[in-house]
Amino acid sequence: MKPSEILIAARTLLETKGWTQDAMARDISGIAVSCHDPRATCFCALGATGKVLGPNRYITILYGHEQYMYDVFDGIPSSTNDAEDTHMLDVLIAFDFAILMAQDNGD
Repeated sequence: MKPSEILIAARTLLETKGWTQDAMARDISGIAVSCHDPRATCFCALGATGKVLGPNRYITILYGHEQYMYDVFDGIPSSTNDAEDTHMLDVLIAFDFAILMAQDNGD
């Protein structure tokens, strides 16, 4: 997958399944679970990209989408995602900017 495709799929996942903070993913009861756990019902920004990439590819290989996420989240995405004053809309807008940057670069 191209970086823009990863970002689009992750954003779509957040918008359709839901967003969370302080965990990669949560189940219906709000308990933190792996982003690959079939019980996961909502995801953080990094958890959504992890879900899109699959359990055998997340973290171990760089796919190019990371730099766009670092750029729009002003550093580590989880720091922004988990900030007390961050809302789901903030994260979706950040993904929108990352997607545009990736597409502008042909990624």
